[in-house]
Amino acid sequence: MGRMGWMDKRFFRLAVVLPAALALLSEIPALAEAPDAERTEKQLLHIDRSWRDYNKVPSFFSVVAEEPDEFFYLEPDGLKQLAETALAENPELRQAEAEWQALLKKVRRVSALPDPNLAVTAFLQSVETRVGPQEAVLAFTQRLPWFGKLSAAGQAAMEEALAKAWEYRSLQRAVVLEIKTAYYDLVYLAEALQITEEDLATLRRYEEIALTRYATGKGIQQNVVKVQSEATRLNERKIILGRQRDVAERRLARLAGRPRTDFAFDADGQDLPAVKVSLEDLYRRVHEGREELQARLHALRARQEDVRLARKQYWPDLTLGFNYVIVGDRKDPAGILNPPEDDGKDAVGVLASINLPIWYHKVRAGVDEARLREMQARAAYARQEDSVLFEVQDAYIRLESLLEQWRLYEDTLIPQAEQSRDSSEAAYKTGKLTFLELLDSERFLLNVRYGYAKVKSEYLTALAGMERALGVSFPS
Repeated sequence: MGRMGWMDKRFFRLAVVLPAALALLSEIPALAEAPDAERTEKQLLHIDRSWRDYNKVPSFFSVVAEEPDEFFYLEPDGLKQLAETALAENPELRQAEAEWQALLKKVRRVSALPDPNLAVTAFLQSVETRVGPQEAVLAFTQRLPWFGKLSAAGQAAMEEALAKAWEYRSLQRAVVLEIKTAYYDLVYLAEALQITEEDLATLRRYEEIALTRYATGKGIQQNVVKVQSEATRLNERKIILGRQRDVAERRLARLAGRPRTDFAFDADGQDLPAVKVSLEDLYRRVHEGREELQARLHALRARQEDVRLARKQYWPDLTLGFNYVIVGDRKDPAGILNPPEDDGKDAVGVLASINLPIWYHKVRAGVDEARLREMQARAAYARQEDSVLFEVQDAYIRLESLLEQWRLYEDTLIPQAEQSRDSSEAAYKTGKLTFLELLDSERFLLNVRYGYAKVKSEYLTALAGMERALGVSFPS
């Protein structure tokens, strides 16, 4: 057997080594698919859209500001107007909206093909060929990532944008909660001022009674002094309540983003819905609607797509292209006397290449990093879930406690205090009770009415807190 030529040896080595190398590359993705920790994510009511649907997402999240009644309990109309204005004009919300929509634009960017390359080679000294000198070469190439790389990158970007969008919706709930809290504080202060005015009117009537009895010799001057001092004390409270209401109005106007005098307020138009729910039902509802859980879930799914993308780095990318060689006419004497058949004909060639991801430790480190970030996102979801469930439980206990207090005031304390005051007034007129005892009964009724107004305000605030904890309209 004769000696192989060097060309024969090269082809022999390629025939032996190349199949072995390709076989090794084919085994690497299998090694990368090592068993993960069992996926135990909750099947929540999340937005399940492909990265190709990125342009359909904004309409889903814009509906909160457009139709707030579907997501919030907004009674009366004055509160609804304030919430609508805040959702449309709050600067922090506009900033958050721009942030998640900017992330949404990333989907199209990372899922598109890389830019093609166009190269021009001009020879300083022409390469002479049979058909003429090569004067320049135009090369066009396009890199094609391995199957699934672009979709994984696009889906990861989509999930990140959805996570940020759910955070934006969570911020909307936080803003509405602030609006409700400030509004209900204003409800209490308005009712407290009304109670104070009514009690001052009662004290003026008592003062007339005391003056009349003193003028007829049936009373003493000390009773007149006592009722006047009581009226002075109430006037001081009225001033304090007025200042507190002024501060509350300013705060509400700032939260709503509108002039202080440009919102409707109806202290008497607020309903008090008696809500009775089970804690188990609340736990179920919070998994369906709480925005922070949705955000954590989409963040977890983004990290899972990162793992998928990292595993695909074991596979090479393909680059395709073509070369166009500009060939000039032969100028040498032989070429001029006897030009070849293809004299000056340009040449065209095709190009195909792949990168070789042979540095497995680098790719493996990327896969391990992506897996660890997935574990981090999974732990963050579990921590958020625990926090949300505790928040719901705390809101439930507070709501139940305030509901009992409300019923105690409405069914027992208010009727008893009014009956005691009426009885004391009748007894005083007949001389069976002292004026001081009459004032004590009136003061007790006043404090009970203040307490009842405060409990109603706190109960409405607790309803708003439960709505925030659940992430759905409550009560609905």
